Amino acid sequence: MTVLMVVFMVGGMQPALAAGEGHAAGDIIWTDAESEWIGSSRELRVELDANHPPLAFADHDGVIQGLVSDYLAAIHEMTGLQFSLRTSEAEGADIWIGEAKARTEHDHLRFTDPIFSAPVVIFSKEGGDNTGAQSLLDLHDRTVAVVAGFGTERTLRGKHPRIKLAPYDSATGAIQAVVAGKADAYVGDLIVGAYLIRRLGIDGLHMTGFTPYSAALVFGLPITDEIGLRVIEKALAAIPHTVRDENAIKWVRLPHEHIVEHQHGVDWILVVELLGILGTAGALGALWAYQIRNRNRDLDAARQRAEEAVEARSLFLATVSHEVRTPMNGVISMAGLIDRTDLNVEQRGMTRVILESASTLLTILNDILDFSKIEAGKLEIESMSFSPLDVCESSAELLAVRAEDNALRISVLVDPNVPNYLIGDPSRIRQVLLNLLGNAIKFTDKGSVSLTCTTASSTVSRLRFEVNDTGIGISDDHRASLFQAFAQGDRSVARRYGGTGLGLSICQRLVVLMGGEIGCDSKEGQGTTFWFELPFENPQVSATPVAEDTSKNADPLNGLRVTVVGFDDLQGHAVQSYLTAAGAEVSEINGGVQAVSSGVDLGDVVFVHANPPDIPGLDVARSIMSTSSAPPVLLAASRFLASTLGEAGKLGVFATLSLPIRRHRLINAVAASVGREQLSAMADDTDDFLRHAPPPKAEAEAACAVVLVAEDNPTNRIVIEQVLGRLGIASEIAPDGMSALEAYDPARHGMLLTDYHMPDMDGLELAREIRTRETANGSGRLPIVALTADALPGTAEICRRAGMDGYLTKPIDPRELQAEIEVRLPRALALRRRVETAPAVNETIPDVDERILDLAYLATVFGSVNDLAVESVRKFSDGLPGRVDQLVQLIQEDAFASARGEAHALKGACLSPGIGRLGGLAGDIQDMIDGEDYDGARLMSGSLQGMCAEFKENAGRIGA
Repeated sequence: MTVLMVVFMVGGMQPALAAGEGHAAGDIIWTDAESEWIGSSRELRVELDANHPPLAFADHDGVIQGLVSDYLAAIHEMTGLQFSLRTSEAEGADIWIGEAKARTEHDHLRFTDPIFSAPVVIFSKEGGDNTGAQSLLDLHDRTVAVVAGFGTERTLRGKHPRIKLAPYDSATGAIQAVVAGKADAYVGDLIVGAYLIRRLGIDGLHMTGFTPYSAALVFGLPITDEIGLRVIEKALAAIPHTVRDENAIKWVRLPHEHIVEHQHGVDWILVVELLGILGTAGALGALWAYQIRNRNRDLDAARQRAEEAVEARSLFLATVSHEVRTPMNGVISMAGLIDRTDLNVEQRGMTRVILESASTLLTILNDILDFSKIEAGKLEIESMSFSPLDVCESSAELLAVRAEDNALRISVLVDPNVPNYLIGDPSRIRQVLLNLLGNAIKFTDKGSVSLTCTTASSTVSRLRFEVNDTGIGISDDHRASLFQAFAQGDRSVARRYGGTGLGLSICQRLVVLMGGEIGCDSKEGQGTTFWFELPFENPQVSATPVAEDTSKNADPLNGLRVTVVGFDDLQGHAVQSYLTAAGAEVSEINGGVQAVSSGVDLGDVVFVHANPPDIPGLDVARSIMSTSSAPPVLLAASRFLASTLGEAGKLGVFATLSLPIRRHRLINAVAASVGREQLSAMADDTDDFLRHAPPPKAEAEAACAVVLVAEDNPTNRIVIEQVLGRLGIASEIAPDGMSALEAYDPARHGMLLTDYHMPDMDGLELAREIRTRETANGSGRLPIVALTADALPGTAEICRRAGMDGYLTKPIDPRELQAEIEVRLPRALALRRRVETAPAVNETIPDVDERILDLAYLATVFGSVNDLAVESVRKFSDGLPGRVDQLVQLIQEDAFASARGEAHALKGACLSPGIGRLGGLAGDIQDMIDGEDYDGARLMSGSLQGMCAEFKENAGRIGA
């Protein structure tokens, strides 16, 4: 059996009080003289001989803290006496509190019995020569730091002359001397030493041994004040032992890291001391309980250290990741811009190396950060409405260029039976898909990569995702360790392809966090299939169900005959599935020009692959279009075959769709080719998809299709109004929550977009009030979506509890906003007008740093950097200095609650019009305040005014 060598006594031995005073705990009998002393005493001045944290010390406000403060409070309750801290010499004080060494130093004082006694122990650096020092004999001929003038110094100097003493003014100074290597050990009070080591954040300094001595804390009163001494002693003695124990536990918490196990079994010094106080049975019971407490404390401390270590590592990695990712994104952005300029072959090769290397490093950083978050339990899964089709198609599109660079065919098939919308975490699903698709492309030298999504059971709310490749495959030996962190299988493969070995481990943990399972089927040399299945919730049905969407015919291609030419099995299967589900009759031709020119019936529409293997796709299209009765021709081509796309335009191809094929683009293009629909901007793969105009206001109101917007920031109001207008949605803008509530009319408004944070009535309050009115009036449920600059974990749940249906983050992505409207208010899309001509774009692009002001985003919102966009930026610029000065002033005045709100408002106001750098800084300040890092907030606020001037200088260049 081993125990920890730790001992301290609350109250020391039983106090030796005058026997004739007849006192009882909680019912003290005072003599007349004592009562008179209590009644006549003014506020008693207390002198602390020296700080003894956590036993007796003064805080920054001069208030006595520590164990002593509880004793003084107890004395006050029993006597009514008042105490105040005095910082002058002891002669000017009524009561002195300090170490019992004053018995020999202060002849003018008399002392109570110790209120607390703790052992004097040895602290030494771990790994040093004194690490195993268990007694003072081990310190002979070595330098030992002590506190000057205290009893420990006198005792060691008198009884251990072979120890070289190094006196310091305080325990802090003595401890720091050991850390700095100026002393081999520190000998002093266990409680004070352990507290200071923890408070100073010192690693490697531990308690390694005991001494036969102890340090006691006592009260002292002037020798002439015998009655006062009796009053204090009686009051101290009347404090119940249970209260003393509770006070001791409250203030004295010995951290495990400052205590070492006794290597020789039972601590007999402790047993003897306990015997003297409690007797044999009590000592054994106390010792047994003591050991159990120590074991429990060790387990708790170990658990706490592990949690703190993981949290510290996560914080470090998050900080490092942020600090590295910011300049790395700058490198990628600048290299991308250089790559778009006129370069020779050698220069373009170098820029591609920069881009690939920077992107690889960024991926590694993100993997490490995500793995750390998952380990620390800090990564939360969100629940929001999303489109499985969009997640799959967008994931494949992001990696299509890499696949094409490797001469790989990539395809996506989302089963038409998969619901349009489900509730889940799209960002984490996309993260898993990107990782699996990225691996498939990396480990496939030739052939294809495909992604499929199907329903996994009879319930449509459980989906199965599969990523297939024709790559190198995985051996049976290596499949067992696929999902282990940092595992990469064959080292030769790892050297060839690189990576951290974290990707699949992160995927597996994310899938488990989302309630699913993941697996792999593979044969070496024959390709691999990674799959995962996830459960989802079905979205709540709004007042206007999606089924009422009249903007799309349920079978838009009903009765159309479509001929598909030149697609491989995977791509062809996806195309045929999509077209058939939309009502078309599909036939397939495998062959070149002769196959389509031999009098075969090509149907109503022909869809030709521009660059299939062994078939000249453009020649096929040219042959079909050479006759006057030729049906419309659609072309599928890789997105970077510029010459192919240019030639297709000359031939008169109706539309060119980029690979991998998106379902909605395909169906829209086929329908538009025969006049059933207008060709969507998305179908021809252009960026200016915002080519719509709202219907007349009266028409929108009659259809209850007006979107009500609540936004307090003027610039944000202009931005959201412009985005809605270019989406073709009629809107009504309210300047705050209260105004929106007053304007709300269930007969006219079909949806509410509301800012999250607004004065007087924020978005959450607005949503709750509308839900209350709906219940009272029995009206239908209005879809409500929040607009917020914060995308923190838990935001979706907060919105849901307030009665909202979802949220969008600023700056608003027009595509995401359109997706929300498609779910919440589909009839609004049916009313919009198509604008056939694209808006004019400024010929001259101002010389503006996109990190300071993103003109590309402005052009997306306003159609171009037109007069309205310029005027909006200038108005914002004019009012910016006042807002920045206000925020700086609040931080300087330590008004952090108000500063937090102002920083959040500034962040939201900046991000909406694309003012990234300043908005990011405001967001960082908000995060600092939220984390109570006020020094960090002060430091960062020093850059606000300079960054404001930087923005104003750039803003002045536009529209010139």
